[in-house]
Amino acid sequence: MLSLIISSHKPDYFAAAEKNIAETCGIPYEIIQIKNPGLMGICEAYNKGAEQAKYENLLFIHEDLLFETQDWGNILVDYLKDENLGCIGVAGANYIPHVPTSWWVVKGYAASHIAHFNNETQKRYDYTFKGNEKGLFDVKFIDGVFIGCRKDVWQKNKFDERLKDFHAYDISFSLKINTSLQNFITNKISIVHFSPGTLSKEWLNQLIYNRELNAEYFSQKIIDRNTEFEAYFNFVEFLRQKRFSKKERLTFLLKYFNLSKLGVIGSFKALRFIYWIYKY
Repeated sequence: MLSLIISSHKPDYFAAAEKNIAETCGIPYEIIQIKNPGLMGICEAYNKGAEQAKYENLLFIHEDLLFETQDWGNILVDYLKDENLGCIGVAGANYIPHVPTSWWVVKGYAASHIAHFNNETQKRYDYTFKGNEKGLFDVKFIDGVFIGCRKDVWQKNKFDERLKDFHAYDISFSLKINTSLQNFITNKISIVHFSPGTLSKEWLNQLIYNRELNAEYFSQKIIDRNTEFEAYFNFVEFLRQKRFSKKERLTFLLKYFNLSKLGVIGSFKALRFIYWIYKY
């Protein structure tokens, strides 16, 4: 049995998702709709929904998606029986760069099983990965389009309501859980997502804010300096594209410059970025 929590602001999307879930879930369930046309951040909405849940298995999902797998509820609940499992999704990464970033930037460590449909171009893009015998791939943080967990896990690791917007909540939630349990993504549940996402300045600001709020969740023993440099380079590009001021860019690039993470060669290249911004 499953409680689905949806922060909802588009009635047409919610109605389509509600119909699709009824046709595909395959187990007893309830849908908890938190009507949220900008009334609260998604962390608050999700916590409100989870507090109302009557079942011990929770699924936090976006309303702009459709399930393509029949009886996916049984698959999810079966996964959640594992007491060592923290949360489960369909996209994520198993390496945490030092700079604020999303899962898809972590090349070589990121994976997803999801189809994106662009309503403007009417084009569909399918992504998947090869998991273990159960269709699982272990990750540290996951994408918020689909987050499944047991209610007891949520109770110990509630969504961080200091995050007032609609970004970084998934990174914060899954990384906190990952400090004591193992997170996974699955290729056994197929969904189509109808949103390309919004990589705005607010999005990056929330990633930075979350990184500062929850620095203790971002530690790891393994260092991949090539990945660290690629993430730093992408961070530079994000700062530039999102129209941060020269002062803001310098502040953040210096803040997240780390010799031990980048290594000598990577640090030299990073310093060139910093000099270029300072000079021009």
